[in-house]
Amino acid sequence: MAQLLISKPGTMPTYRPLGGERLVIGRDGDCHVRLDDPAVSKQHLAIFSLGNDDILEDLGSTNGTMVNGEVVNRHILQDHDVVQLGAYRLEYLNQRAQKDMDVDRTMIAGQDMLSAALVGSYASRNDAPRVNTTRETGLTCQPAALLGVAGSQAGWHIDLDKIVVPLARAEGVTPAAVLRRPQGYMVMRVSRQAVVRVNGENIGEAWKLLESDDVIEVGKDRYSFYLK
Repeated sequence: MAQLLISKPGTMPTYRPLGGERLVIGRDGDCHVRLDDPAVSKQHLAIFSLGNDDILEDLGSTNGTMVNGEVVNRHILQDHDVVQLGAYRLEYLNQRAQKDMDVDRTMIAGQDMLSAALVGSYASRNDAPRVNTTRETGLTCQPAALLGVAGSQAGWHIDLDKIVVPLARAEGVTPAAVLRRPQGYMVMRVSRQAVVRVNGENIGEAWKLLESDDVIEVGKDRYSFYLK
């Protein structure tokens, strides 16, 4: 089972198991994990379980959230990732989430929302609308793929045959992903640092429904989306 090793100088480390519930970490007494430090926001971050993955999401904190020394907005946690919150050190421990494993471990089944952990705080709210997955509805999307036209995957044909397909992933960071949903294929930004463009337009935090021949840009990587 995945767990957090929570430590602070001068105190005994503690372990917090992960899995199942949405875990909120912050300074507020109502948080599942309370960290008494002025550098920590009242509700600083949340960790969601999504299939076999645990995803960290910053909740609009004042000082931001750093994983392995890099500021993140959303991050698919890997074994031994370290989150620093003020004087607190949170180390993620999960041997099933090692960096050299299949990057598409996330298999979504029976979730109330396709990707509450990936799409931001709105999707994780109690009043957010239900979003069906293709598996829940029984619908089958027309097969589709990406053609890498520039960057690290130039010349590659990437089948979109999984519910979540990470894009331009490097060194454990997922900048963007394509999601397969009942109405089609959608691209979204995952990392705060990433800029995702479709046909030259910055999509920001939005989900962008893809159409045949759309061009997706993630940094120096560029892909052409096509239906088979």
